[in-house]
This record gives sequence, structure tokens and C-alpha cells, in this order.
Amino acid sequence: MLTPLLTTKLHFPPLRGGLVGRPRLFDRLKQGLGRPLTLISAPAGSGKTTLMSAWRAEPGRDFPAAWLSLDAGENDPRHFLTYLTAALETLQQGITADTRLLLGSPQQEPVEYLLTSLINDLANFPADFALVLDDYHVLTSPAMREAMTFLLEHQPHQMHLVILTFQIPYGDSEYTKKTL
Repeated sequence: MLTPLLTTKLHFPPLRGGLVGRPRLFDRLKQGLGRPLTLISAPAGSGKTTLMSAWRAEPGRDFPAAWLSLDAGENDPRHFLTYLTAALETLQQGITADTRLLLGSPQQEPVEYLLTSLINDLANFPADFALVLDDYHVLTSPAMREAMTFLLEHQPHQMHLVILTFQIPYGDSEYTKKTL
């Protein structure tokens, strides 16, 4: 039996009125999107999520982007991949069809196999795109560390991962040195 997904986790939060323009930060973000990974780490309430929502709503911006708000439930890699594929489907319906089929199968494939399928699915996307993971600091399980390392080491060239967190993930670990 499939569990329904909380679809509000899959969309950029709406903007409030009266925001201060952030052209310098938009420029820095644009520069970062030329690289595989952009890390935005700042204290809670400093405007990381608002920055990304404002960037997304910027007139004339045509860079495709998928959004996923994370919570502690995503420390299970299969749960994470279920939400991640749903978020990526907002870019193009069917883009993660093979991976979603595997996730729905009664046979439990290894996480690395599922990630390989996802990477192969995304390699077919016809343009550069951003994948924004908000509240990344909630991913603390060793299984998710391994899954994210695999994803980062093998991500398709057109994918640009944007991580929003209020602490650098996993502190001063080998994971951080290797992936960030």
C-alpha cells in the first residue's frame, strides 16, 4: 500500500510582499549554479528559504528548479527517494518513471541501485536544472550520508544541487570534506 505524499513539501514556498531586493545574493547564486553544488548555510530565520523563493519568482528566470522541504522522515533513504522523485516530477512528468517503478515494487532493491536508476533517469533531462533541498540539516543518518555521497559523486552534469541548512552538514567530517 502506497502512503500519500505531503505535496506541500514539493513546492517553493510562496513569497510575502515587501521583500528587500537581493541582487548581490542573486548574482552569487547564479554563479553557484554553474557548479555541481551550492551550499547556503546560515542561522535559522536568516532568509535562506525566502532567497530561493525570490530567486525562483524572479521575472525572466527560466532555469528549471525542483524543491524538496526535508524533515526527519527522510533519514530513511527509500522515504527520501520517494519524496525526491516526486519533487523532480515537477520538472517534467515521467522524468523519474523508472525509479518510481522500482520504489513501488514489492522487491526491495538496494539503495545504490535505486540511486543509479534515478541518476540515469535524470541524465535524460534536456536542460540544466536545480534541485533545492531545504532544511538539509535534518538528514543525520549514516544511510543518508552514504546515499547523498553517492548522488553527489555521480550526479548528471545538468543537475545543480542547492542545499539550504542552518549548519554545515555532518560538521567537520570526512563526508563534508569529500562532498562539500
